[in-house]
Amino acid sequence: MGYPTCHLVSYFFIFSSLQKEKLTKSYVHQPSSLKFLGRTIGQALEDIAIKHPNKEAFVFCSEGIRKTYEEVLHDVRKAAAGFLSIGINRGDRLGIWGPNSYDWVVTQLAAAQIGAILVNINPGYRSAELNYCLNKAGVKAIVSYPAFKTSDYYAMLKENCPELDDCQPGQLKSTQIPSLETVIMMGDDTFKGTYKFKEVTENGKEENFQTMKKLHESLGFDDAINIQFTSGTTGFPKGCTLSHQTLLNNAHSIGYVLNYNQEGSRICLPIPLYHAFAATGGPMTTITHPVPSIFPSPQFEPEPTLEAIDKEKVTSIYATPTIFVLLLSDPNFNKYNYDTLQSGLMGGSPCPAALMKQVIEKMGVPYLMIGYGLTETGPAMTITPKDVPAEERITFVGNTIHHQELKVVDPVTRTILPVNTQGEVCCRGYNVMLGYWQDEEKTKEVIDDANWFSTGDLGTIDEDGKLRITGRIKDTIIRGGENIFPAEIENFLLGHPKVENAQVVGIPNETWGEEVCACIKLRAGQTATRDEIIEFCKGKIAHFKVPAHVVFMDTFPLTVTFKVKKFELRDIAAKKLSEEEN
Repeated sequence: MGYPTCHLVSYFFIFSSLQKEKLTKSYVHQPSSLKFLGRTIGQALEDIAIKHPNKEAFVFCSEGIRKTYEEVLHDVRKAAAGFLSIGINRGDRLGIWGPNSYDWVVTQLAAAQIGAILVNINPGYRSAELNYCLNKAGVKAIVSYPAFKTSDYYAMLKENCPELDDCQPGQLKSTQIPSLETVIMMGDDTFKGTYKFKEVTENGKEENFQTMKKLHESLGFDDAINIQFTSGTTGFPKGCTLSHQTLLNNAHSIGYVLNYNQEGSRICLPIPLYHAFAATGGPMTTITHPVPSIFPSPQFEPEPTLEAIDKEKVTSIYATPTIFVLLLSDPNFNKYNYDTLQSGLMGGSPCPAALMKQVIEKMGVPYLMIGYGLTETGPAMTITPKDVPAEERITFVGNTIHHQELKVVDPVTRTILPVNTQGEVCCRGYNVMLGYWQDEEKTKEVIDDANWFSTGDLGTIDEDGKLRITGRIKDTIIRGGENIFPAEIENFLLGHPKVENAQVVGIPNETWGEEVCACIKLRAGQTATRDEIIEFCKGKIAHFKVPAHVVFMDTFPLTVTFKVKKFELRDIAAKKLSEEEN
Protein backbone atom coordinates (compact mmCIF):
# COMPACT_ATOMS: atom_id res chain seq x y z
CA MET A 1 0.00 0.00 0.00
CA GLY A 2 1.24 3.50 -0.66
CA TYR A 3 0.71 6.57 1.43
CA PRO A 4 -2.91 7.67 0.87
CA THR A 5 -5.98 7.63 3.04
CA CYS A 6 -7.01 4.07 2.36
CA HIS A 7 -10.36 3.73 4.13
CA LEU A 8 -11.75 0.67 2.33
CA VAL A 9 -11.18 -1.60 -0.62
CA SER A 10 -13.49 -2.77 -3.37
CA TYR A 11 -13.34 -4.44 -6.75
CA PHE A 12 -13.80 -3.63 -10.38
CA PHE A 13 -15.67 -6.95 -10.94
CA ILE A 14 -14.32 -7.72 -14.43
CA PHE A 15 -10.74 -7.03 -15.49
CA SER A 16 -11.62 -8.40 -18.91
CA SER A 17 -10.61 -8.32 -22.53
CA LEU A 18 -11.87 -4.74 -22.57
CA GLN A 19 -8.69 -3.85 -20.71
CA LYS A 20 -6.18 -5.81 -22.84
CA GLU A 21 -5.19 -2.86 -24.99
CA LYS A 22 -2.10 -1.18 -23.54
CA LEU A 23 -2.57 2.36 -22.33
CA THR A 24 -0.41 5.29 -23.39
CA LYS A 25 -2.04 7.94 -21.23
CA SER A 26 -2.81 7.79 -17.51
CA TYR A 27 -6.56 7.44 -17.97
CA VAL A 28 -8.61 4.30 -17.49
CA HIS A 29 -12.33 3.59 -17.58
CA GLN A 30 -13.65 0.31 -16.20
CA PRO A 31 -17.02 -0.70 -17.66
CA SER A 32 -18.73 -3.71 -16.12
CA SER A 33 -21.51 -6.20 -16.59
CA LEU A 34 -22.32 -5.75 -12.90
CA LYS A 35 -25.51 -3.70 -12.89
CA PHE A 36 -26.18 -0.81 -10.55
CA LEU A 37 -28.60 -1.73 -7.81
CA GLY A 38 -30.72 1.39 -8.26
CA ARG A 39 -32.44 1.16 -4.88
CA THR A 40 -32.30 2.64 -1.41
CA ILE A 41 -30.72 1.05 1.65
CA GLY A 42 -34.17 0.34 3.05
CA GLN A 43 -35.28 -1.36 -0.14
CA ALA A 44 -32.12 -3.49 -0.18
CA LEU A 45 -32.79 -4.64 3.39
CA GLU A 46 -36.40 -5.50 2.63
CA ASP A 47 -35.44 -7.39 -0.55
CA ILE A 48 -32.85 -9.59 1.13
CA ALA A 49 -35.09 -10.21 4.15
CA ILE A 50 -37.75 -11.57 1.78
CA LYS A 51 -35.25 -13.79 -0.05
CA HIS A 52 -33.37 -15.05 3.03
CA PRO A 53 -35.62 -14.51 6.08
CA ASN A 54 -34.02 -17.18 8.26
CA LYS A 55 -30.40 -16.70 7.24
CA GLU A 56 -28.05 -15.23 9.81
CA ALA A 57 -27.28 -11.54 9.13
CA PHE A 58 -25.42 -10.08 12.13
CA VAL A 59 -23.46 -11.57 15.02
CA PHE A 60 -22.17 -9.48 17.93
CA CYS A 61 -20.06 -11.94 19.90
CA SER A 62 -19.54 -9.90 23.07
CA GLU A 63 -23.28 -9.11 23.30
CA GLY A 64 -24.35 -12.68 22.62
CA ILE A 65 -26.53 -11.42 19.76
CA ARG A 66 -27.39 -13.37 16.61
CA LYS A 67 -29.97 -11.96 14.25
CA THR A 68 -31.53 -13.31 11.07
CA TYR A 69 -32.53 -10.98 8.22
CA GLU A 70 -36.19 -11.27 9.24
CA GLU A 71 -35.31 -10.31 12.83
CA VAL A 72 -33.13 -7.41 11.70
CA LEU A 73 -35.91 -6.02 9.50
CA HIS A 74 -38.34 -6.29 12.41
CA ASP A 75 -35.95 -4.43 14.74
CA VAL A 76 -35.17 -1.78 12.14
CA ARG A 77 -38.84 -1.06 11.42
CA LYS A 78 -39.54 -0.68 15.16
CA ALA A 79 -36.61 1.70 15.57
CA ALA A 80 -37.62 3.74 12.50
CA ALA A 81 -41.19 4.12 13.78
CA GLY A 82 -39.80 5.01 17.21
CA PHE A 83 -37.58 7.72 15.73
CA LEU A 84 -40.59 9.20 13.93
CA SER A 85 -42.60 9.15 17.17
CA ILE A 86 -40.10 11.48 18.86
CA GLY A 87 -39.82 13.89 15.93
CA ILE A 88 -36.94 12.58 13.83
CA ASN A 89 -37.97 12.93 10.18
CA ARG A 90 -36.69 12.78 6.64
CA GLY A 91 -33.63 15.01 6.16
CA ASP A 92 -32.95 15.40 9.88
CA ARG A 93 -29.38 14.63 10.92
CA LEU A 94 -29.16 11.76 13.39
CA GLY A 95 -25.80 11.31 15.12
CA ILE A 96 -24.43 7.95 16.20
CA TRP A 97 -21.61 7.85 18.77
CA GLY A 98 -20.01 4.86 20.40
CA PRO A 99 -18.17 1.57 19.84
CA ASN A 100 -19.51 -1.30 17.74
CA SER A 101 -22.88 -2.66 18.84
CA TYR A 102 -26.06 -4.13 17.39
CA ASP A 103 -27.90 -0.92 18.28
CA TRP A 104 -25.39 0.96 16.10
CA VAL A 105 -26.37 -1.13 13.06
CA VAL A 106 -30.08 -0.87 13.83
CA THR A 107 -29.74 2.92 14.04
CA GLN A 108 -27.89 3.04 10.72
CA LEU A 109 -30.52 1.00 8.91
CA ALA A 110 -33.52 2.61 10.65
CA ALA A 111 -32.33 6.10 9.72
CA ALA A 112 -32.18 4.97 6.09
CA GLN A 113 -35.76 3.67 6.27
CA ILE A 114 -37.13 7.16 6.97
CA GLY A 115 -34.54 9.24 5.12
CA ALA A 116 -32.85 10.65 8.21
CA ILE A 117 -29.18 11.39 7.49
CA LEU A 118 -26.88 9.37 9.74
CA VAL A 119 -23.87 11.29 11.07
CA ASN A 120 -21.00 8.99 12.06
CA ILE A 121 -19.04 10.36 15.03
CA ASN A 122 -15.64 8.97 15.91
CA PRO A 123 -15.94 7.16 19.29
CA GLY A 124 -12.49 8.47 20.19
CA TYR A 125 -13.57 12.11 19.98
CA ARG A 126 -13.51 14.33 23.03
CA SER A 127 -15.84 17.13 24.01
CA ALA A 128 -14.59 19.88 21.68
CA GLU A 129 -14.47 17.57 18.65
CA LEU A 130 -18.01 16.36 19.37
CA ASN A 131 -19.20 19.96 19.61
CA TYR A 132 -17.70 20.83 16.23
CA CYS A 133 -19.20 17.84 14.39
CA LEU A 134 -22.69 18.22 15.89
CA ASN A 135 -22.80 21.90 15.02
CA LYS A 136 -21.30 21.47 11.56
CA ALA A 137 -23.89 18.85 10.57
CA GLY A 138 -26.75 20.52 12.45
CA VAL A 139 -27.50 17.28 14.29
CA LYS A 140 -31.07 17.17 15.67
CA ALA A 141 -30.80 13.95 17.66
CA ILE A 142 -27.98 11.68 18.75
CA VAL A 143 -27.88 8.01 19.72
CA SER A 144 -24.99 7.53 22.13
CA TYR A 145 -23.28 4.78 24.08
CA PRO A 146 -23.16 5.74 27.82
CA ALA A 147 -19.43 5.14 28.39
CA PHE A 148 -16.69 2.85 27.17
CA LYS A 149 -13.21 2.47 28.64
CA THR A 150 -11.77 6.01 28.98
CA SER A 151 -14.65 7.67 27.10
CA ASP A 152 -17.56 8.89 29.22
CA TYR A 153 -19.91 9.83 26.39
CA TYR A 154 -22.74 11.10 28.55
CA ALA A 155 -20.36 13.29 30.55
CA MET A 156 -19.05 14.85 27.33
CA LEU A 157 -22.59 15.39 26.06
CA LYS A 158 -23.45 17.09 29.35
CA GLU A 159 -20.32 19.21 29.16
CA ASN A 160 -21.62 20.55 25.85
CA CYS A 161 -25.26 20.57 26.94
CA PRO A 162 -25.52 21.23 30.71
CA GLU A 163 -29.22 21.87 30.05
CA LEU A 164 -29.71 18.08 30.06
CA ASP A 165 -29.93 18.27 33.86
CA ASP A 166 -33.20 20.19 33.75
CA CYS A 167 -34.95 19.24 30.50
CA GLN A 168 -37.43 16.55 29.57
CA PRO A 169 -36.34 13.96 26.98
CA GLY A 170 -36.63 15.38 23.47
CA GLN A 171 -36.91 18.96 24.70
CA LEU A 172 -33.27 19.97 24.94
CA LYS A 173 -32.54 23.62 24.24
CA SER A 174 -28.77 23.80 24.09
CA THR A 175 -26.87 27.05 23.99
CA GLN A 176 -23.69 25.47 22.65
CA ILE A 177 -25.40 23.12 20.14
CA PRO A 178 -28.67 24.86 19.14
CA SER A 179 -29.75 22.18 16.63
CA LEU A 180 -29.62 19.33 19.17
CA GLU A 181 -33.04 18.55 20.66
CA THR A 182 -32.91 14.86 21.54
CA VAL A 183 -30.35 12.58 23.20
CA ILE A 184 -30.94 8.81 23.14
CA MET A 185 -28.75 6.59 25.30
CA MET A 186 -28.09 2.92 24.60
CA GLY A 187 -28.17 0.47 27.49
CA ASP A 188 -30.41 0.06 30.54
CA ASP A 189 -29.26 2.96 32.71
CA THR A 190 -31.28 6.16 33.08
CA PHE A 191 -29.65 9.52 32.31
CA LYS A 192 -31.13 12.94 32.93
CA GLY A 193 -32.76 14.62 29.93
CA THR A 194 -32.48 11.56 27.67
CA TYR A 195 -34.48 8.69 26.22
CA LYS A 196 -33.39 5.08 26.48
CA PHE A 197 -32.81 3.48 23.08
CA LYS A 198 -35.09 0.55 24.01
CA GLU A 199 -37.75 3.02 25.11
CA VAL A 200 -37.68 4.70 21.70
CA THR A 201 -37.85 1.45 19.76
CA GLU A 202 -40.98 0.46 21.69
CA ASN A 203 -42.61 3.87 21.26
CA GLY A 204 -43.79 3.59 17.65
CA LYS A 205 -47.57 3.73 17.10
CA GLU A 206 -49.58 2.53 14.10
CA GLU A 207 -49.55 6.04 12.64
CA ASN A 208 -45.74 6.05 12.84
CA PHE A 209 -45.51 2.75 11.00
CA GLN A 210 -47.79 4.13 8.28
CA THR A 211 -45.66 7.28 7.99
CA MET A 212 -42.54 5.12 7.82
CA LYS A 213 -44.01 3.13 4.94
CA LYS A 214 -44.86 6.28 2.98
CA LEU A 215 -41.44 7.80 3.57
CA HIS A 216 -39.71 4.57 2.64
CA GLU A 217 -41.58 4.48 -0.68
CA SER A 218 -40.85 8.13 -1.46
CA LEU A 219 -37.07 8.05 -0.99
CA GLY A 220 -34.70 8.13 -3.96
CA PHE A 221 -31.41 6.30 -4.24
CA ASP A 222 -29.56 9.55 -4.99
CA ASP A 223 -30.72 11.11 -1.71
CA ALA A 224 -28.11 12.03 0.90
CA ILE A 225 -28.21 9.42 3.65
CA ASN A 226 -24.87 9.54 5.47
CA ILE A 227 -22.34 12.14 6.62
CA GLN A 228 -18.88 10.80 7.42
CA PHE A 229 -16.33 13.27 8.73
CA THR A 230 -12.88 13.59 7.28
CA SER A 231 -10.43 16.46 7.06
CA GLY A 232 -8.36 18.17 4.43
CA THR A 233 -5.48 20.60 4.32
CA THR A 234 -7.15 22.94 6.81
CA GLY A 235 -7.23 20.19 9.41
CA PHE A 236 -10.83 20.94 10.34
CA PRO A 237 -13.30 18.07 9.81
CA LYS A 238 -15.48 18.19 6.72
CA GLY A 239 -18.65 16.13 6.35
CA CYS A 240 -18.53 13.88 3.30
CA THR A 241 -22.14 13.52 2.18
CA LEU A 242 -22.91 10.11 0.67
CA SER A 243 -25.99 8.66 -1.02
CA HIS A 244 -27.78 5.29 -0.92
CA GLN A 245 -26.45 4.65 -4.44
CA THR A 246 -22.83 5.20 -3.44
CA LEU A 247 -22.87 3.05 -0.31
CA LEU A 248 -24.86 0.14 -1.70
CA ASN A 249 -22.98 -0.19 -4.98
CA ASN A 250 -19.58 0.02 -3.31
CA ALA A 251 -20.66 -2.78 -1.00
CA HIS A 252 -22.11 -4.72 -3.92
CA SER A 253 -18.69 -4.59 -5.61
CA ILE A 254 -16.90 -5.82 -2.50
CA GLY A 255 -19.21 -8.81 -2.33
CA TYR A 256 -18.52 -9.88 -5.89
CA VAL A 257 -14.74 -9.80 -5.66
CA LEU A 258 -14.91 -11.88 -2.48
CA ASN A 259 -17.54 -14.29 -3.83
CA TYR A 260 -20.03 -13.50 -1.07
CA ASN A 261 -22.78 -14.95 -3.19
CA GLN A 262 -21.29 -18.37 -2.36
CA GLU A 263 -22.95 -20.33 0.42
CA GLY A 264 -21.05 -20.26 3.70
CA SER A 265 -19.33 -16.88 3.35
CA ARG A 266 -18.88 -15.07 6.69
CA ILE A 267 -17.17 -11.69 7.32
CA CYS A 268 -15.24 -10.78 10.48
CA LEU A 269 -15.09 -7.04 11.24
CA PRO A 270 -12.80 -6.04 14.12
CA ILE A 271 -12.81 -2.47 12.75
CA PRO A 272 -15.00 0.43 14.03
CA LEU A 273 -18.42 0.97 12.49
CA TYR A 274 -18.03 4.76 12.46
CA HIS A 275 -15.27 4.27 9.86
CA ALA A 276 -16.10 3.93 6.16
CA PHE A 277 -14.21 0.62 6.03
CA ALA A 278 -16.72 -1.07 8.33
CA ALA A 279 -19.85 1.05 7.83
CA THR A 280 -19.90 0.17 4.13
CA GLY A 281 -17.93 -3.08 4.19
CA GLY A 282 -20.10 -4.61 6.93
CA PRO A 283 -23.82 -3.71 7.10
CA MET A 284 -24.03 -2.51 3.49
CA THR A 285 -22.36 -5.68 2.21
CA THR A 286 -24.61 -7.82 4.38
CA ILE A 287 -27.75 -6.30 2.85
CA THR A 288 -26.47 -6.59 -0.73
CA HIS A 289 -25.22 -10.18 -0.35
CA PRO A 290 -26.50 -12.99 1.90
CA VAL A 291 -23.38 -12.95 4.08
CA PRO A 292 -23.35 -12.29 7.84
CA SER A 293 -21.22 -9.57 9.41
CA ILE A 294 -19.53 -10.77 12.60
CA PHE A 295 -18.26 -8.27 15.17
CA PRO A 296 -15.94 -9.87 17.76
CA SER A 297 -15.92 -7.02 20.32
CA PRO A 298 -17.04 -3.39 20.79
CA GLN A 299 -13.51 -2.21 20.11
CA PHE A 300 -10.68 -4.16 18.53
CA GLU A 301 -9.04 -6.70 20.82
CA PRO A 302 -6.71 -9.36 19.36
CA GLU A 303 -7.85 -12.52 21.13
CA PRO A 304 -11.64 -12.03 20.76
CA THR A 305 -10.98 -11.50 17.04
CA LEU A 306 -8.90 -14.68 16.73
CA GLU A 307 -11.52 -16.58 18.71
CA ALA A 308 -14.31 -15.30 16.44
CA ILE A 309 -12.42 -16.39 13.31
CA ASP A 310 -12.18 -19.89 14.74
CA LYS A 311 -15.58 -20.36 16.40
CA GLU A 312 -17.64 -18.50 13.79
CA LYS A 313 -15.92 -20.24 10.86
CA VAL A 314 -15.04 -16.92 9.28
CA THR A 315 -14.15 -16.94 5.57
CA SER A 316 -13.14 -13.28 5.15
CA ILE A 317 -11.65 -10.59 7.40
CA TYR A 318 -11.40 -6.81 7.06
CA ALA A 319 -8.60 -5.10 9.00
CA THR A 320 -5.99 -2.38 8.99
CA PRO A 321 -2.30 -3.30 8.83
CA THR A 322 -1.94 -2.48 12.52
CA ILE A 323 -4.71 -4.91 13.43
CA PHE A 324 -3.06 -7.67 11.41
CA VAL A 325 0.27 -6.98 13.20
CA LEU A 326 -1.42 -7.28 16.59
CA LEU A 327 -3.26 -10.45 15.59
CA LEU A 328 -0.08 -12.15 14.39
CA SER A 329 1.84 -11.14 17.52
CA ASP A 330 -0.82 -12.18 20.03
CA PRO A 331 0.63 -14.77 22.45
CA ASN A 332 -2.38 -17.03 21.91
CA PHE A 333 -2.27 -16.86 18.12
CA ASN A 334 -1.45 -20.57 17.74
CA LYS A 335 -4.35 -21.56 19.99
CA TYR A 336 -6.91 -20.97 17.22
CA ASN A 337 -7.77 -22.47 13.86
CA TYR A 338 -7.86 -20.37 10.67
CA ASP A 339 -8.60 -23.06 8.10
CA THR A 340 -11.86 -21.46 6.96
CA LEU A 341 -10.22 -18.13 6.01
CA GLN A 342 -10.17 -17.60 2.26
CA SER A 343 -9.91 -13.88 1.71
CA GLY A 344 -9.14 -10.60 3.41
CA LEU A 345 -9.16 -6.87 2.86
CA MET A 346 -6.22 -4.90 4.19
CA GLY A 347 -6.75 -1.15 4.17
CA GLY A 348 -6.90 2.00 6.23
CA SER A 349 -3.18 2.87 6.08
CA PRO A 350 -0.02 1.90 4.17
CA CYS A 351 0.14 -1.88 3.73
CA PRO A 352 3.73 -3.22 3.99
CA ALA A 353 4.67 -6.05 1.63
CA ALA A 354 6.34 -8.04 4.42
CA LEU A 355 3.15 -7.93 6.48
CA MET A 356 1.05 -9.06 3.51
CA LYS A 357 3.29 -12.10 3.15
CA GLN A 358 3.09 -12.92 6.86
CA VAL A 359 -0.71 -12.80 6.89
CA ILE A 360 -0.94 -14.98 3.78
CA GLU A 361 1.48 -17.53 5.26
CA LYS A 362 0.54 -17.57 8.97
CA MET A 363 -3.22 -17.11 8.70
CA GLY A 364 -3.55 -19.03 5.46
CA VAL A 365 -5.40 -16.29 3.58
CA PRO A 366 -4.76 -17.03 -0.10
CA TYR A 367 -6.72 -14.04 -1.41
CA LEU A 368 -5.51 -11.14 0.70
CA MET A 369 -5.93 -7.88 -1.17
CA ILE A 370 -5.09 -4.24 -0.69
CA GLY A 371 -6.65 -1.24 -2.30
CA TYR A 372 -7.14 2.46 -2.28
CA GLY A 373 -9.97 4.78 -1.43
CA LEU A 374 -11.11 7.77 0.55
CA THR A 375 -14.22 8.67 2.48
CA GLU A 376 -15.00 11.13 -0.32
CA THR A 377 -15.07 8.29 -2.86
CA GLY A 378 -17.65 6.22 -1.13
CA PRO A 379 -14.98 4.94 -0.18
CA ALA A 380 -13.62 2.41 -2.71
CA MET A 381 -11.59 3.35 -5.79
CA THR A 382 -9.26 0.43 -6.60
CA ILE A 383 -8.34 -3.08 -5.51
CA THR A 384 -5.75 -5.63 -6.55
CA PRO A 385 -7.46 -8.46 -8.46
CA LYS A 386 -7.31 -11.76 -6.64
CA ASP A 387 -6.42 -13.72 -9.78
CA VAL A 388 -2.89 -12.26 -9.91
CA PRO A 389 0.08 -13.66 -7.96
CA ALA A 390 0.49 -12.46 -4.39
CA GLU A 391 3.87 -10.95 -5.29
CA GLU A 392 2.16 -8.66 -7.78
CA ARG A 393 -0.73 -7.85 -5.43
CA ILE A 394 1.63 -6.22 -2.93
CA THR A 395 3.27 -3.84 -5.42
CA PHE A 396 0.27 -1.74 -6.44
CA VAL A 397 -3.15 -0.74 -5.12
CA GLY A 398 -5.13 -2.23 -7.94
CA ASN A 399 -7.34 -1.46 -10.89
CA THR A 400 -10.37 0.77 -10.90
CA ILE A 401 -13.64 -0.54 -9.54
CA HIS A 402 -16.46 -1.04 -12.02
CA HIS A 403 -18.27 1.94 -13.58
CA GLN A 404 -15.49 4.36 -12.64
CA GLU A 405 -12.88 6.50 -14.38
CA LEU A 406 -9.42 7.13 -13.04
CA LYS A 407 -6.72 9.51 -14.25
CA VAL A 408 -3.38 10.93 -13.18
CA VAL A 409 -2.86 14.61 -13.99
CA ASP A 410 -0.20 17.28 -13.70
CA PRO A 411 -1.02 18.98 -10.37
CA VAL A 412 -0.55 22.43 -11.93
CA THR A 413 -1.80 22.23 -15.53
CA ARG A 414 -4.41 19.48 -14.78
CA THR A 415 -3.55 17.74 -18.07
CA ILE A 416 -3.53 13.93 -18.26
CA LEU A 417 0.01 12.57 -18.04
CA PRO A 418 1.63 9.70 -20.01
CA VAL A 419 1.56 6.29 -18.34
CA ASN A 420 4.07 5.66 -15.55
CA THR A 421 4.37 9.39 -14.85
CA GLN A 422 3.74 10.66 -11.34
CA GLY A 423 0.91 13.11 -10.84
CA GLU A 424 -2.26 13.71 -8.82
CA VAL A 425 -4.78 10.87 -8.76
CA CYS A 426 -8.35 11.83 -9.73
CA CYS A 427 -11.51 9.78 -10.12
CA ARG A 428 -15.03 10.16 -11.46
CA GLY A 429 -18.04 7.90 -10.96
CA TYR A 430 -21.08 7.03 -8.89
CA ASN A 431 -18.86 6.55 -5.84
CA VAL A 432 -17.82 10.21 -5.57
CA MET A 433 -19.53 12.01 -2.69
CA LEU A 434 -22.36 14.48 -3.22
CA GLY A 435 -20.14 17.10 -1.59
CA TYR A 436 -18.98 18.36 1.78
CA TRP A 437 -22.00 19.08 3.97
CA GLN A 438 -22.94 22.77 3.68
CA ASP A 439 -19.48 23.69 2.41
CA GLU A 440 -19.75 24.61 -1.25
CA GLU A 441 -16.36 26.33 -1.29
CA LYS A 442 -14.46 23.26 -0.06
CA THR A 443 -16.49 21.02 -2.38
CA LYS A 444 -15.48 23.08 -5.42
CA GLU A 445 -11.85 22.79 -4.39
CA VAL A 446 -11.94 19.01 -4.89
CA ILE A 447 -14.75 18.36 -7.43
CA ASP A 448 -14.48 20.25 -10.72
CA ASP A 449 -17.21 21.20 -13.21
CA ALA A 450 -16.79 17.87 -15.01
CA ASN A 451 -17.30 15.98 -11.69
CA TRP A 452 -13.69 14.84 -11.36
CA PHE A 453 -12.63 14.41 -7.74
CA SER A 454 -9.02 15.36 -6.93
CA THR A 455 -7.64 13.11 -4.19
CA GLY A 456 -4.59 15.16 -3.23
CA ASP A 457 -2.52 11.97 -3.54
CA LEU A 458 0.33 11.28 -5.94
CA GLY A 459 0.49 8.14 -8.06
CA THR A 460 1.08 6.51 -11.44
CA ILE A 461 -1.01 4.39 -13.80
CA ASP A 462 0.84 1.80 -15.87
CA GLU A 463 0.12 0.38 -19.33
CA ASP A 464 -2.31 -2.17 -17.86
CA GLY A 465 -4.29 0.39 -15.88
CA LYS A 466 -2.80 -0.56 -12.49
CA LEU A 467 -2.52 2.24 -9.94
CA ARG A 468 0.47 2.81 -7.69
CA ILE A 469 0.48 5.42 -4.94
CA THR A 470 3.83 7.18 -4.66
CA GLY A 471 3.21 9.88 -2.10
CA ARG A 472 0.69 12.43 -0.92
CA ILE A 473 0.23 16.10 -1.45
CA LYS A 474 -1.57 16.44 1.83
CA ASP A 475 0.12 16.16 5.20
CA THR A 476 -2.25 13.54 6.57
CA ILE A 477 -0.73 11.26 9.21
CA ILE A 478 -2.14 7.72 9.18
CA ARG A 479 -1.75 5.96 12.52
CA GLY A 480 -3.16 2.44 12.64
CA GLY A 481 -5.89 3.33 10.13
CA GLU A 482 -6.84 6.60 11.85
CA ASN A 483 -6.49 9.75 9.75
CA ILE A 484 -4.80 12.48 11.76
CA PHE A 485 -4.59 16.03 10.49
CA PRO A 486 -1.64 18.06 11.81
CA ALA A 487 -3.40 21.45 11.79
CA GLU A 488 -5.95 20.21 14.34
CA ILE A 489 -3.24 19.21 16.81
CA GLU A 490 -1.13 22.28 16.04
CA ASN A 491 -4.04 24.59 16.80
CA PHE A 492 -4.63 22.77 20.07
CA LEU A 493 -0.98 22.89 21.14
CA LEU A 494 -0.90 26.64 20.54
CA GLY A 495 -3.28 26.88 23.49
CA HIS A 496 -0.44 25.87 25.82
CA PRO A 497 0.85 29.03 27.54
CA LYS A 498 4.49 28.07 26.98
CA VAL A 499 4.19 27.22 23.27
CA GLU A 500 5.05 29.83 20.67
CA ASN A 501 4.74 27.60 17.62
CA ALA A 502 3.87 23.97 17.02
CA GLN A 503 4.28 21.86 13.90
CA VAL A 504 3.12 18.25 13.74
CA VAL A 505 4.56 15.56 11.47
CA GLY A 506 4.33 11.78 11.15
CA ILE A 507 7.26 9.61 12.19
CA PRO A 508 7.44 6.05 10.75
CA ASN A 509 6.52 3.27 13.19
CA GLU A 510 6.57 -0.48 12.56
CA THR A 511 3.38 -1.19 14.50
CA TRP A 512 1.21 1.84 13.76
CA GLY A 513 2.54 2.87 10.35
CA GLU A 514 3.12 6.38 11.65
CA GLU A 515 3.17 8.10 15.03
CA VAL A 516 2.42 11.74 15.83
CA CYS A 517 5.46 13.90 16.51
CA ALA A 518 4.98 17.43 17.86
CA CYS A 519 7.80 19.84 17.01
CA ILE A 520 7.60 22.64 19.57
CA LYS A 521 9.13 26.10 19.73
CA LEU A 522 8.74 27.51 23.23
CA ARG A 523 8.18 31.13 24.14
CA ALA A 524 11.27 33.09 25.15
CA GLY A 525 12.42 32.26 28.65
CA GLN A 526 10.17 29.19 28.97
CA THR A 527 11.16 25.57 29.59
CA ALA A 528 9.07 22.43 29.25
CA THR A 529 9.41 18.66 29.12
CA ARG A 530 8.08 16.05 26.73
CA ASP A 531 5.80 14.66 29.45
CA GLU A 532 4.39 18.11 30.17
CA ILE A 533 3.31 18.57 26.54
CA ILE A 534 1.80 15.09 26.33
CA GLU A 535 -0.06 15.53 29.62
CA PHE A 536 -1.52 18.79 28.29
CA CYS A 537 -3.11 16.79 25.44
CA LYS A 538 -4.40 13.76 27.31
CA GLY A 539 -8.16 13.66 27.80
CA LYS A 540 -8.64 16.83 25.73
CA ILE A 541 -8.11 15.47 22.24
CA ALA A 542 -8.69 11.94 20.93
CA HIS A 543 -6.10 9.48 22.25
CA PHE A 544 -4.76 8.66 18.79
CA LYS A 545 -3.96 12.36 18.22
CA VAL A 546 -1.89 12.71 21.41
CA PRO A 547 1.79 13.04 20.33
CA ALA A 548 3.93 9.99 20.89
CA HIS A 549 7.04 12.10 20.36
CA VAL A 550 7.92 15.69 21.26
CA VAL A 551 10.90 17.52 19.79
CA PHE A 552 11.86 21.01 20.96
CA MET A 553 13.22 23.33 18.27
CA ASP A 554 14.62 26.84 18.02
CA THR A 555 13.62 27.35 14.37
CA PHE A 556 11.67 25.60 11.62
CA PRO A 557 12.78 25.07 8.01
CA LEU A 558 10.85 27.60 5.92
CA THR A 559 10.10 28.29 2.26
CA VAL A 560 10.60 31.72 0.72
CA THR A 561 6.96 32.44 1.51
CA PHE A 562 7.54 31.47 5.16
CA LYS A 563 5.67 28.17 5.00
CA VAL A 564 7.11 25.31 7.05
CA LYS A 565 8.78 22.64 4.92
CA LYS A 566 7.00 19.64 6.47
CA PHE A 567 9.01 16.94 4.68
CA GLU A 568 12.30 18.54 5.75
CA LEU A 569 10.96 19.00 9.28
CA ARG A 570 10.00 15.33 9.41
CA ASP A 571 13.61 14.35 8.61
CA ILE A 572 15.00 16.74 11.22
CA ALA A 573 12.63 15.41 13.89
CA ALA A 574 13.44 11.78 13.05
CA LYS A 575 17.17 12.52 13.32
CA LYS A 576 16.76 14.27 16.67
CA LEU A 577 14.74 11.36 18.06
CA SER A 578 17.32 8.87 16.83
CA GLU A 579 20.12 10.85 18.51
CA GLU A 580 18.16 10.96 21.78
CA GLU A 581 17.68 7.18 21.72
CA ASN A 582 21.38 6.60 21.17
